[in-house]
Amino acid sequence: MTDGSVGNEMALLDYIKRHLKRSRLFTVGIGSAPNGYFMRKAAEYGQGSFTYIGKISEVKAKMGELFAKLENPVLTRIRIDWKGRPVEHYPKYIPDLYLSEPIVIAARLPNLGGSAEITGWLDGKPWAVDFKLDGGRSHSGIDRLFAQRKIEFLTLSLSEGVARDTVRKAIVELGLTHHLVTKHTSLVAVEHVASRPQNEQLDSSAVPTNLPKGWVYDGVFGSRGEGKVEQARVKELEKKIADNPGVRAAEKITVATTKRYTTAQGPGVLPRTATPAALLLLIGLLLLVTAAWFWTHQPRAGTVALSTD
Repeated sequence: MTDGSVGNEMALLDYIKRHLKRSRLFTVGIGSAPNGYFMRKAAEYGQGSFTYIGKISEVKAKMGELFAKLENPVLTRIRIDWKGRPVEHYPKYIPDLYLSEPIVIAARLPNLGGSAEITGWLDGKPWAVDFKLDGGRSHSGIDRLFAQRKIEFLTLSLSEGVARDTVRKAIVELGLTHHLVTKHTSLVAVEHVASRPQNEQLDSSAVPTNLPKGWVYDGVFGSRGEGKVEQARVKELEKKIADNPGVRAAEKITVATTKRYTTAQGPGVLPRTATPAALLLLIGLLLLVTAAWFWTHQPRAGTVALSTD
């Protein structure tokens, strides 16, 4: 149970894959901005599931759903037999099937038709079903779903020693073919209507963006002068609006957004986490000290002679 706020996702996922063995990993993220990518992939590698809790009021319901899944694994150790055909499918590591949580597999086949067999364990006994690969419908987005799954797999393969240039080349090819934004490809919009004379200098400035709910600017970026810069920017924009009532609405929105995060709760306020970790750690240390004191001051066992005189 974590916000997943780490920077070494690849190393951690590789560690999970190599050391988890037959255990199952279920991740729970609480808060406005947990690292959903890492927690989802960690659960996938751990053949479990990821539960996201956005509000404290959702804890009881969401955790109840999670416990229901833990108590009702429908099918475990799932494998797919494509009957000898060269099929590429993702995710490579198929998780267990749990109550009310379907498993979606994106696969690329040479052609439709034929059959495939799914095997697994149901209530401790082998289970299998054979089904035909026909009767479906064509959709333009399925190829993008497959490409996205493959890109995720290629990215994670870096932790397994696959050459970085090889991975980059494959991701670029997928991104360009399926028109996807990736680490190495972007979508570019070209404006054909000139909105600025060629000889006029560009005016650039930092544009404030919204922080996740519960975060405070100074608590994240520090209070050593950054707040003063933003306050100066607010005053500059306010003066511009006062001198020109017809100023664009974007400038007014910028003022409101900047004000919000420079005056929210003052400096030194850190982002909220799932639990008051520092307070709980202090309480735990105090309990340990108290227990040690009682242990050293309790009476020692000895021999007592009783007499009827």
